[in-house]
Amino acid sequence: MPTKRVVIVRKSRRDNLPERLQEALQEGLAEVGIKATVETERVKTTRLVRALVIAAQFRHMDYLERQEVLWRIVRDSLPTDDQRRVSIIMAVTPDDVGTD
Repeated sequence: MPTKRVVIVRKSRRDNLPERLQEALQEGLAEVGIKATVETERVKTTRLVRALVIAAQFRHMDYLERQEVLWRIVRDSLPTDDQRRVSIIMAVTPDDVGTD
C-alpha cells in the first residue's frame, strides 16, 4: 500500500501591531478633536511596540491628561494581550520635537 505524503504549509502570520496601534491612536484622537501625527515602531529584539504622538492640542494638556487620553484609546481599541505589548507612548507637541 503506497504511503500518503502530507505536506504542511505554514502561513506566515505577520504581526501588524504597530500598524493597528497607529490606526487606533489616530482614529481615537480624531474622535476627540485632536489632529495628531502618530509614529510606531517595534522595540528591537522584543515583541514590544512603542509610539510617538505629536499634536499641537497637547499644548493645553499636562502630561497625565495626555497619557490618560492615549491609554484609554489603547484599552478601548486593542485586545489585552496587545495592550501589554505597548511599551511606551510618548505624547509631545510640535514645539517639543522642533517641528511646527
